[in-house]
This record gives sequence, structure tokens and C-alpha cells, in this order.
Amino acid sequence: SRSWLCLLVLCGCSLVLASQRRIHLTEESFADLQGSFNSFKVEWPELIGVDAKEASATVQRERPDLVVEIVTLEELKGQTDTNDSRVLIVRDEEYRVRRVPTVG
Repeated sequence: SRSWLCLLVLCGCSLVLASQRRIHLTEESFADLQGSFNSFKVEWPELIGVDAKEASATVQRERPDLVVEIVTLEELKGQTDTNDSRVLIVRDEEYRVRRVPTVG
């Protein structure tokens, strides 16, 4: 069987495929394409300092396939396991995110 390597390179509003074909993307289709890449997002540094409940909602909206848990730093110290289907949101006493939420 023949294996294909698909290399995607975004160039302005065109998507260049390994086959050298160009596909013109409208703003809407480009936004859809970007949205589909959210399923690969594994960390949310932009959520540092944000309310933990808002951060949880953001992660769940962008990665509905993940379980989101809000924990304190002390609770985190007791966590020794990793879980590729979970994001831990570490909060402080004011319920603000203190560490980058990351899958694992």
C-alpha cells in the first residue's frame, strides 16, 4: 500500500497540500479549519489569573472530550497520577488560575 504524507502549510488565505494543489479559503472556512485544530490543544497559558470557573468553561468549550477538575495547590501535591483525558486547573484562595492548565 502507498502511504501518504500530508503536509499542511498555511500561506495567507491558501492552504498548500503536499500534492501541490492550492485551495482558496474564505474567512469562514479558515475559521472552521482553525477551530478543528482546537481538538489538539493541550495547554491554556492565556488562562493564568482568570477566574477558575471561567477557565474551566473555556477548556470544556475548546476540548469537550476532556474532563476538567479545579484543584488547589495543596490538592495538586497529592496527585501523583497523570490522565490524558483530564485537565487540572490549579487555583488560589481567590479562585484565580495559578498554573497553566495542561492535559495530563
